[in-house]
Amino acid sequence: MVGLDFSFGFPSWFANSLGVTDAASLWAVTAAQAEEWLGSCNPPFWGRPGKANPHEGERGFRQTELALRPGFVPKSTFQIGGAGSVGTGSLRGIPFLLELVEARFAIWPFSPVGQCTVVEMYPRMHTGPVVKSNEAARSEYLMRPRMFADVEISGEILHRAVGSEDAFDALLSAVGMWRRVVAGSLPPLPATLPAGAAIEGWIW
Repeated sequence: MVGLDFSFGFPSWFANSLGVTDAASLWAVTAAQAEEWLGSCNPPFWGRPGKANPHEGERGFRQTELALRPGFVPKSTFQIGGAGSVGTGSLRGIPFLLELVEARFAIWPFSPVGQCTVVEMYPRMHTGPVVKSNEAARSEYLMRPRMFADVEISGEILHRAVGSEDAFDALLSAVGMWRRVVAGSLPPLPATLPAGAAIEGWIW
């Protein structure tokens, strides 16, 4: 299993506005248009200086992001600037999903779990409440007693996780994935998710 920290899709109404009805087509359009969308930051995208959020209420979010509330506050894929924005990474990451499909990876939940499966991650679900941007806070969090009692983590990996917020996210997300796989808690079949997940994607 491979976990990637970016959105695998957009709200279904945006896909409909592009005239696409399946995830692969949406990814292909994104691959062709991503740099133009990033350059212009025109609606539905926002977050650059002078580009305010054009969406009212929940319109800028996917079903999976809304399902995480109120415990978490994920950002909209349309936000391509500002603190915590995920849009830029998503627009540049989505085209690689097409390459992974060509390499015979299953991209969940657009297809069932296979021998090699890629899932969308939201690291905050695995890190819990910690100020990730603070090195001292990362160190204290990672050194808690029995933090990794069930898995062997090398000193080098811990050092990297203390020194980098991205490495911190990666370590705790990977450990979280490993624990669920060992427990037999694999991703649910696509049929058990809301219908919109077939094009919007779903956070594992």
